[in-house]
Amino acid sequence: HLALLEAVRWQGRPDEAEQVAAAAAPFATSAEDRSRLAVVRALNLFFGLGQVAKAEAMLHKAAADAADNETCRRTSAVHGVLAFFAGRPQQAAESGTEILASEGVAAEATVWASGATAAGLAARGRTTEALSAAAGGWAALARCTIEPEIALCRQLLAHGELSALLLAGRVHDAVARATELHEWCMAAPQWAGDALAAGHVGWSALAAGRPRTAIRWLAEAVAGLG
Repeated sequence: HLALLEAVRWQGRPDEAEQVAAAAAPFATSAEDRSRLAVVRALNLFFGLGQVAKAEAMLHKAAADAADNETCRRTSAVHGVLAFFAGRPQQAAESGTEILASEGVAAEATVWASGATAAGLAARGRTTEALSAAAGGWAALARCTIEPEIALCRQLLAHGELSALLLAGRVHDAVARATELHEWCMAAPQWAGDALAAGHVGWSALAAGRPRTAIRWLAEAVAGLG
């Protein structure tokens, strides 16, 4: 059910995804299952249906009902990611930083918390800390293979890292990193991050003073994001 829900959501069919989530609810009999379903369902409510308050309330309840600290941390970390996309970067950074400072945080929670922290800190201009958080997130991502919605985590880490590089004035590093991430996308199966990767190449080229190159890449990004 989780795999189906995630696949339908990424195909841009949020109403159908919500129906899948509702059908899956009776099968989520353990606290762990309920937590994972709440995460994927909240992401669909937030990004697909625009029901921000309902999505955040769902994650808040899931964190409160968590059977163990790790489940609570993971759910809270996802809530931090939503805070960033809701326009609250400081809350995202503070939430993620608090989770990362905990003892024995598992890879899944680390990935989510690192993404929220990196993106939030970059938006606040704290680029050195943002890059450190992004590096920790990439390292955790390499150890994490089962978490739903890893695609979103990967995009957020890339956004946080590249935003921090550009804001720090490290344009050449941003160009190199954007190119590396785009090459990774091209070597992998087609996914939603392809367009965003092209966007990062375009933004980096623009910062490097190459507007014609930037226009080509940004036009590709617009087509993919549409």
